[in-house]
Amino acid sequence: MPNKGLKVLVLNTNLYNVPDNLTSNIEDPCGQFTWMERELKKAERAGTKVLVAAHIPPGYFERFVVSPFYNEIHNKKYINLLNDYGDVILAHVYGHTHTDSFRLFRTDENDEVKSIAFIAPSVTPWLHSGGVNPSIRLYGYEPYESHITDFWQYFLNLTEINEHLNTQVSTQKIIPETDENLLAEKSRMYRSWASRPIQEIEPYLDSSNELEVLDYRNKEKKAGNLKARKRSRRSEGPGWKLLYRATDFYNVPSLKNEYMHSVYKRLKTDEDFFGQFYGYNTGGYVFETCDSKCKREHICAMGHLHNRDMEACLNQSISTEVSNYNIGKSLPSNATEVVSENQGSDIVKLLTVEQSTNKNTHVITVVCSIVFVFCAALIALFMIHPRNKYRVLRSNWRHSYEPIEGNVL
Repeated sequence: MPNKGLKVLVLNTNLYNVPDNLTSNIEDPCGQFTWMERELKKAERAGTKVLVAAHIPPGYFERFVVSPFYNEIHNKKYINLLNDYGDVILAHVYGHTHTDSFRLFRTDENDEVKSIAFIAPSVTPWLHSGGVNPSIRLYGYEPYESHITDFWQYFLNLTEINEHLNTQVSTQKIIPETDENLLAEKSRMYRSWASRPIQEIEPYLDSSNELEVLDYRNKEKKAGNLKARKRSRRSEGPGWKLLYRATDFYNVPSLKNEYMHSVYKRLKTDEDFFGQFYGYNTGGYVFETCDSKCKREHICAMGHLHNRDMEACLNQSISTEVSNYNIGKSLPSNATEVVSENQGSDIVKLLTVEQSTNKNTHVITVVCSIVFVFCAALIALFMIHPRNKYRVLRSNWRHSYEPIEGNVL
């Protein structure tokens, strides 16, 4: 049965964030859960679809699984409420993590996927460790469909831009040639490149339906202008480029629940596929390798939103939930370039993984030994100190402690 429109439900999920001490003990902060349920019921009765939009997603961050995003009572209520109305939800869109991933809203009783949450990477390159390439995502959907049909992920290659900046600045005469002036010129060039319109528009020019999203009033004029603009700017330096198109990379006809569930299952077993997915997680900038533990954390975060489910997933042996994975396992021993079909010559550099498990074990052992020796030294100094009330008397290899009479200077 066709849908009767789309409603966007914009939520303030910062209310449920663990660091928010003002709301941690409130069952329904600001009455938002009550309001959500009322709006979802209205959509269900009207036959409209709902797009859930919020900043912080539920569950855990795939790169830091120490604690969840939401307080446990809010996390459980949020997930259960949206699962109850999964049939009316088109999709969820979130940010906050600065990384590229997705989440499955699944029921506890079975493996049925009720809805899909897409997490888009950020424009800012900041990450708690390493960094990301600035990224912009464009979603596509048909007005009366029950799902997101596709999305196009664009990125700004900072490595390429920095190299180009250095080359451009070195060929220009900047007087006086001070660090401040050089930095100002680089900043000016960067702003001019970053502010350009997205260059890769070909996906929209292949289909009249998709072109309507850009300009339904004058298709031919719009297409001509886009092509001309792209040709005129091609020689001016780097800019926004298409990193990947979801349906092409995932190899699915659309982003329906069942198709995204199949993508999730494939990520668990296909090492090469997960390797490229991991590269896209930070907008094509890979600053560290991903071992089996790293992969398990990504997979668990995507498929387990409830706190206890996540803990159980992380505690499982790698062989039961996630196959033993090494991002460089099937690649040459040297640095490897993985090229996306959509990306052409734009590369994602994936370095081979060094087996770190034994190394980590040795480090922990050494640290524990140092701590033990340090504590033993402190105890020894305490016992022999002249102000200590008890002296150690050694006789026949036996230790006894006797109080010392009088004042101790």
